[in-house]
Amino acid sequence: MKVEIRGKEYSLRDLTTEDVKIVSEIMDKIEFDINDFLKPLKIENEMSEEAVNMLLAFHGMSVFRDMINFFIKKYHLVHDEMTTFLSSIIGVTEEEFKALPFNTPIIILNKMFQENLDFFRSAAG
Repeated sequence: MKVEIRGKEYSLRDLTTEDVKIVSEIMDKIEFDINDFLKPLKIENEMSEEAVNMLLAFHGMSVFRDMINFFIKKYHLVHDEMTTFLSSIIGVTEEEFKALPFNTPIIILNKMFQENLDFFRSAAG
């Protein structure tokens, strides 16, 4: 799994069980609960499969946008923890990580989310 940041490609290491603890502590510190972002979705019986798929895609993007918005608002509370965690994910020092572009955490988190979607779906219930 790789991400490109400022024209350079970084390999993301595999997540481990130790990462579950780290992520759990970060989520707890910012009072993140996935259930706060899950919204009811109304699908009509007469909708085509294409329409349902489009609705699901837009719904997923909306939920993800709301989660990112929440995370950005609370980032200052977990800046140090996120710097340590995300720098370890892409294999750079914390100082090197701090010099990367503003959107670096979102790029990495988005890729991790995409690559581990089955885990996040099961965790959400």
